[in-house]
Amino acid sequence: MTKEEHESLKYDYAPTVLGVDFKNMEPRTLLYGYNLNRDTLHVYLCKRGFIHIYIYNTNEDISYDYTRAAEISELIPSKRLYPECCDLEVCRKLKKWGYELPFTSFNKERERKMFYGKIKEDER
Repeated sequence: MTKEEHESLKYDYAPTVLGVDFKNMEPRTLLYGYNLNRDTLHVYLCKRGFIHIYIYNTNEDISYDYTRAAEISELIPSKRLYPECCDLEVCRKLKKWGYELPFTSFNKERERKMFYGKIKEDER
């Protein structure tokens, strides 16, 4: 292959994930954490089986939201994940696929619930 062909390989495949990639199709938080600029990142599975990604700031202004097949690199925050708020099945898949998950310390005091971050009201 030529140098140009070799360079083009990195753009040929952007690994994506769909809600149907998971055995557990219950609506829930998949990943919850924050980025370097302290924006909250909430990745969740909605009742229709779509993956939603919400990124919002401390004023809770939503800056990003979509329901298409998500690129895996967009699911993982640039700073930290709260392990007690993340789904085991999703984390195992991401680790199996070779992705590093930047967990912070485990907070055993956090209440267990289906959704940890902000979601669309009609998605509960």
